[in-house]
Amino acid sequence: MEWFHTRYRSSYITIFLIFLFFLLFHLTIPLTHVKDDQLLFFEPLRHDYNGNYFKFLAHRYSTWSSRLVIETFTLYSVTHFWFFRLINALMMTIASVLPAFFVRGSKTRTCDLLVSTALFCCIPLSLFYDTGWIATSTNYLWVYASALLASYSIWALLQKRCNKTLYIVGLLASIYATNHEQMLPLFGTYSVLVLGYLVYRSDLLVARILPFLGITLANLGVILFSNGNQVRYASEVAQWFPDYEALSLFRKLELGFSSTVRHLFFDQLALPVVLLFVLALALYTKEKLSKLDYILPLIPIAISLFLTYNLFQFIPSTFREFFYAQFTQYGTTFQFSNFKTWIPELILLGITISILWCYLRVKTSFTLRIIWVLMFCAAIVVRMILAFSPTIWASSGRTYLFTLGLFSLLILSILNTIVSTRVRTIATFLLITIGLLAYLSQLYAFYTV
Repeated sequence: MEWFHTRYRSSYITIFLIFLFFLLFHLTIPLTHVKDDQLLFFEPLRHDYNGNYFKFLAHRYSTWSSRLVIETFTLYSVTHFWFFRLINALMMTIASVLPAFFVRGSKTRTCDLLVSTALFCCIPLSLFYDTGWIATSTNYLWVYASALLASYSIWALLQKRCNKTLYIVGLLASIYATNHEQMLPLFGTYSVLVLGYLVYRSDLLVARILPFLGITLANLGVILFSNGNQVRYASEVAQWFPDYEALSLFRKLELGFSSTVRHLFFDQLALPVVLLFVLALALYTKEKLSKLDYILPLIPIAISLFLTYNLFQFIPSTFREFFYAQFTQYGTTFQFSNFKTWIPELILLGITISILWCYLRVKTSFTLRIIWVLMFCAAIVVRMILAFSPTIWASSGRTYLFTLGLFSLLILSILNTIVSTRVRTIATFLLITIGLLAYLSQLYAFYTV
């Protein structure tokens, strides 16, 4: 059998060991009913609905949420801890290793899997248990892992390497992934772009992509026609954004952009910083560099490090204080008539434009550079759209999971373009080390706090 060929055996063993590591971790985490696990799911299911899933979900759909598929698994998980521990370990494994297969395909090696897993380990652990391990993971981690599976099956179709099993798994995964309001537009856009590409080429694979789009549209209908979403919208606006309806379109866009970019590059997240360094490394390995190529990669790195850690003592710390003072729950205090309030926006725009320019200047195919630009824009927009959805905005930090997942894919893809074997090897070692240290520090904090 080809899958057990010596060439692939080490990769499968590595994947199994990664799964085993996550499973052992899940056997140690406390799953006593806390936070939303108990308040929103376990207690109502047991006391108000006598364990009847259908009545519970029908009530939720009419009074709070359209996530019928997702919450079915949430309900089963809060009553069957063994199921959650097993499947959540599997989902972490998928989220860890599948990005490597996107980038390397059949050439995926053990070191590729370790780098991909290391990047996953850089994601804050709190994103998986913020409101309770089960409620948070089933609504975010499982959605992300399912979207990866569905997207990978489409990618494998394009590569002529998708068998029936992978195709069916991808379709089922897309049902779960697109039941989430934040993931639906991201996966839907991906499906439409692939479909448009195939139509342009008059490729017969169009017929195999259409079911993914059909599932996305069906879930869109489930979301749009849910009375519960409207009820929750009114509740969340009243609690968190009392003047939300008075905000202009520009203000909502500014709210989404500034809050997203600020958190990514100025709140001590590891992955965005790693992305900046890998991007700069890929650019500096070019044979011919312009002066602008030398300067631009340093701009976002320097600004991020200064405003986050104050590493440059020759710049007054009062500027950092001024910068952070400009941010409110509605983004920044931007006013057209007050130039001082423009400064944070200009800094955030400068970082974004610098990164986009660097993508276009890396030595690789034009198509891949455009894909990077689209992925980076998607990573920002998938969080920006929350400015138009207070119901998800209230979910806070865990809504960055999909953005950080796209960053991981970007890092792996950029790393793969570095021609110098020596530079790539050193970068690989550093990334694995960073991921290991990041996860160990998070585990220490998790078990000691």
